Amino acid sequence: MKGVHVCTVMPATIDTPHFEQAANYTGHKVVAMPPVYSPERGRQGRRGPHPPPPT
Repeated sequence: MKGVHVCTVMPATIDTPHFEQAANYTGHKVVAMPPVYSPERGRQGRRGPHPPPPT
């Protein structure tokens, strides 16, 4: 489609309490899938909305 631009950002796992605090009914320990980054490093990648492409 003309004029449509798509940008997908799929970060790796961010090490947050989610994996310790979320409900788990499997009976197994839940672990983050590598690579796992610190919250500080994950925040470095967030710079705001993607700028529009040049016209």
